[in-house]
Amino acid sequence: MPLETRPIPTSKKSQSVPADVARRELEARIRDMQQRAIFQRKLVGACCLATACAVALSIVAVADFFLELQLPFRTAWFVGLLMISSAAIFLGWKRWIASYTLSQAAVDAEAQLEQLGQRLRTTLDYDQPDRHPAAASPVLVAALHRESHQVAERADWDGAIDGRPLVKAFSMAGVVVCVWIVGLIGWPEFRIAAARALLLPSEYTTVTYSPQTTTVRTGKSVTVKADVTGRPIQSAQLRYRPAGSQDEWLTMDLVPADEEDASELLLGRLDATLEKLGQDIEFEVVAGPRALPLGSIRVLQPLTLEKSQAHITPPEYTGKSDETIELLDLKVLEGSNVELTLELNRPAGEAKLIQREGTDDASASEIPLTIDGNVVRGTFNDLRKNATFAFSAQAADGISLEPVRFNIRVQLDRKPKVQFIEPSEELVVTPTTEVPLLVEADDDLGLFKVGVMYQISGGPMEMLLEQNADGSTEQFRLPSELLLEQHQLSHQDAVNYYAFAEDNYFGQPRRTTTLLRFIDIRPFKLAFQLLDTGGT
Repeated sequence: MPLETRPIPTSKKSQSVPADVARRELEARIRDMQQRAIFQRKLVGACCLATACAVALSIVAVADFFLELQLPFRTAWFVGLLMISSAAIFLGWKRWIASYTLSQAAVDAEAQLEQLGQRLRTTLDYDQPDRHPAAASPVLVAALHRESHQVAERADWDGAIDGRPLVKAFSMAGVVVCVWIVGLIGWPEFRIAAARALLLPSEYTTVTYSPQTTTVRTGKSVTVKADVTGRPIQSAQLRYRPAGSQDEWLTMDLVPADEEDASELLLGRLDATLEKLGQDIEFEVVAGPRALPLGSIRVLQPLTLEKSQAHITPPEYTGKSDETIELLDLKVLEGSNVELTLELNRPAGEAKLIQREGTDDASASEIPLTIDGNVVRGTFNDLRKNATFAFSAQAADGISLEPVRFNIRVQLDRKPKVQFIEPSEELVVTPTTEVPLLVEADDDLGLFKVGVMYQISGGPMEMLLEQNADGSTEQFRLPSELLLEQHQLSHQDAVNYYAFAEDNYFGQPRRTTTLLRFIDIRPFKLAFQLLDTGGT
């Protein structure tokens, strides 16, 4: 390949450099220039790609600002941009980076450094094994290497790479970056539009509400307040239903808190009130472009007494069987045990049962209770007196039960009653009279013995008659007869007698007696004398 260049004076030092060393140093310089040029091309490509993407992003952001594009459209644009960018990167790498060979780098260097002429490409052509240039004299090729080395040493290799494409790319990128910075700082909605173009979760309208979870007492109302910021919306609704159910949603509108702000478009504070709640509620606010989380309202139910049950065990000696009743005002036998079961509508955290046997607080005492979920149990042992009780409870959430008062009346085991039906109290008879006796007795729980005792003229008391009543609760009559002639009585003697009845009182016999009665003995013959006292 002919070279039309001016002869360049050579120094002795340059002439002494071997041709192969000169060739290697020259090739190293070209390779270094190639790497720097490739790096610059990468920067230029990156700036151009970033600028193109920023412009495309701006176009979509502006379109979304005015049209509020739905997510599928923005997603399709984003995917398309990624595909185009990937294709551009692939083609640019293949055509502008990977294809930039040493020969191309030599051509570019010669274009920037005129003093090189075509020495570089010619040197590479004769040095590469895959090239087939025309045959040349080895002496001429060696001289070419030495001469090219001499020229390359004096050349400004820093100016061998054209920096204008990089300056232009950086300038365009800088302009786009400045526009973006100004837009992001001075135009708040542009930030939202850019975020939406990048598929970030951002909306022009933001809706928040409170309370999301709250707890109220039964019968109270709850006002749900929603705040709409950004662009106004056309409608806002509150949907609610019983918590945990699959019932249809009930709907009510969220309206401006200030009636003066009422308009077709909604912005600012909105509210809706759920009146007189009686059960747990789950709700959702349907407003704005984004679904809001579910809210819940826990309604504290009143603590109420649902069921009461008393198991009464009378004393064993009465022979009465146990009974269970579902009343709070109880009437029990003296000495009975009562197991009280109180069922609440929900679990109790604590419960108290206060017993008062009188009207003063000094007589009050607390009955131990056991709590098992919503069931409270207590036991009264050996009841002997009437008493008034007050039951109170409190759930773990602080809701209290209105105190429940009830009474237990104790039916005392009364002593048996006994009386004489015959004879009359005053009795005057002859020594041979047969005196009929009739005793009547009864007991509230059961008689066990009825009898008659008698005494003659201060002698020992003797048993006239005794009979087992076998625990009878019916009126019991015991007839007997006192035969006076068996005792050889005279008018100077006297007869005393009484009746008794026995019952069982806590395993021990208990006796009741009548008053002591008397029988006067008169002689068989009485003499009377009429006296003249001058009376009328």
